[in-house]
Amino acid sequence: QSFLRDDGSQIVVDVGYGHIDGKPVGDVNIDTIKDKVASYTPVPGGVGPITVACIFDNVFVLQSYLDVLKPYKL
Repeated sequence: QSFLRDDGSQIVVDVGYGHIDGKPVGDVNIDTIKDKVASYTPVPGGVGPITVACIFDNVFVLQSYLDVLKPYKL
């Protein structure tokens, strides 16, 4: 909480992941910040889909490079 400003303009991106009592939780205690920030990412379901999308994007970019370099038999 010491990192939060008083104006409520911050966005908290929780990328931590763990389990408490068998339930998935992040590193941020959402109940203590939800009224103090503009927005926050939930756990689970917050940044995971974005990570997957970025991985797929990187695979497609790599494939396009490999198609260009194929004649050089790397």
